[in-house]
Amino acid sequence: RLTDDIVAFGVSDYWATPRELKLRGGDCEDFATCKYYASREAGAKINDLRILVGKNKILNQAHAVLWVKISGKEFILDNLQKEVLTREEHSKYFKTIYGINEDTLWVY
Repeated sequence: RLTDDIVAFGVSDYWATPRELKLRGGDCEDFATCKYYASREAGAKINDLRILVGKNKILNQAHAVLWVKISGKEFILDNLQKEVLTREEHSKYFKTIYGINEDTLWVY
């Protein structure tokens, strides 16, 4: 369930593990992290996954999503969107600042 970090963990920003998300709820980066680990367990390669951190243009607030590359196409898994969007479609709603995975940090 979507919950503010201050409510779930007593601090203003906390990156929860998938287990903590299941037990206490969490916010956008917690959902993105959980999707990242689930994708890795399903066989996705490190270079085909990134957690993107940036700004939701509609809500005018910080936000995090999961970027996934499948068969050369880029998709975004966003807990605020009902559908999976291409990165291009999602860019109408989101400005990326940086991306991370297990190996690399990208600054946009």
